[in-house]
Amino acid sequence: MRTLSGDPEQWRHLLLYAVETQVAHVSAESARRTELVQAKKQRDAAAENMDRAAWLESLQLTLQVETVTDGRHPRYARALELLNKTNQFNTTGRRWSDAELQNWLAAGGVLLAVSTQDRFAPHGLIALALLQSNAIMQMVLSCRVFGLGIETALLAEAVRQIQAGGHDEFLGHFSATGRNDACRDFWPEQGLVWDAEQSLWRGSVAPEWPTWIRP
Repeated sequence: MRTLSGDPEQWRHLLLYAVETQVAHVSAESARRTELVQAKKQRDAAAENMDRAAWLESLQLTLQVETVTDGRHPRYARALELLNKTNQFNTTGRRWSDAELQNWLAAGGVLLAVSTQDRFAPHGLIALALLQSNAIMQMVLSCRVFGLGIETALLAEAVRQIQAGGHDEFLGHFSATGRNDACRDFWPEQGLVWDAEQSLWRGSVAPEWPTWIRP
């Protein structure tokens, strides 16, 4: 732990440029955080005078899913950042080191990375699903895009890929962290059934892709 003393006018310089406060990579999403928060405020304001269905359609929401299988993918660094910064919608709360995630991918894990934009702004990479065989090991979603159905679209794509791999059943993992109540009911809401013996959720029917989201 480092404490600041001396001339307070120097503190800002220290906070900005000290070795301890530097990061190896700043994602485009982090660099544009203020702009993206403002876009969310505009989106929420637009909802005040419209019913939910009309509002969702008006957003002109588009979504892109990319498959990340190693650390060379251009979205890998942001994916690792999102995994380790997301608390509210994070189905297990697990934090990953760079080495752990790269080793997991090398062992056959697949990371689905979702980027989205609406008529207010491009929001960048905002959701992830970690797949291993027929299991969805972890899902995360940025709080900036809650309530848009993106998690359902991601699950639909995850299940599609699992089924394409020859599996009839898919599994969902959840661990309560005390901070992830936002996704506590996600699996049962999507039709999965709790397996108390294995301590996981089981499903066999993919959810429908939300009609207002354009792939």
